[in-house]
Amino acid sequence: MYGAFVGSLIFALTYSLNFYFLYVNANHLSFSEEELNVFVVIYYGGISVYSLCYLIGAIFFILWFLRAYRNIQILLPKSKFHYKPWAAVVSWFIPIWNLIGPYHIATDLFDRTERYLVSENAMDLRPRYDIVKGVWWGLWIVSGVVTRVSQYHLGNFPDSYVGHTSMFVGFLLSALCAFFAVKMIKNYSEMEKILTQVQTGENYRELEMKSDDLLDVGI
Repeated sequence: MYGAFVGSLIFALTYSLNFYFLYVNANHLSFSEEELNVFVVIYYGGISVYSLCYLIGAIFFILWFLRAYRNIQILLPKSKFHYKPWAAVVSWFIPIWNLIGPYHIATDLFDRTERYLVSENAMDLRPRYDIVKGVWWGLWIVSGVVTRVSQYHLGNFPDSYVGHTSMFVGFLLSALCAFFAVKMIKNYSEMEKILTQVQTGENYRELEMKSDDLLDVGI
């Protein structure tokens, strides 16, 4: 996810070249062939870096999401979870549901783990975890809406400063979303460590038997 954060920032910076192009066109100026070649390389290089970082970040995040949601269901088999583990992957690709499904699953993941640890007196409630999770999802939705609306606007008005500015803001919001996703993963990783300690202290053999079934995907 750090890669997605860096990639979004890089593309936001390279995308700002559009404002220079708009300025040149508005003032009836021209580029030299060398300048144009440099701008094209920087611009499409930024797109390539962003696309690669975003793709890798998305894959690793979804794998982490699946691992965490599957593991907690194995470790807490008596808890009644709202979804099957595979929903942590499928929810991202079903239209409409992908606007609420991943957040519901993340909430289920955090709530079940936190409630168990609190019931075992292993930790206190941590509202900041919910705040980070909420900010992550809010930024995900807002950045997506801003980017889509900007694309539609630019399709009709390619020289619009408003359209290019909102697109630039959309990519900055996407970078912030990736940043909060990293914080959310770290928050849950802290709870996972405490959960492992609690499980080990209660029944080491049972945990050892279960550990063979746990997914272990790094992020």
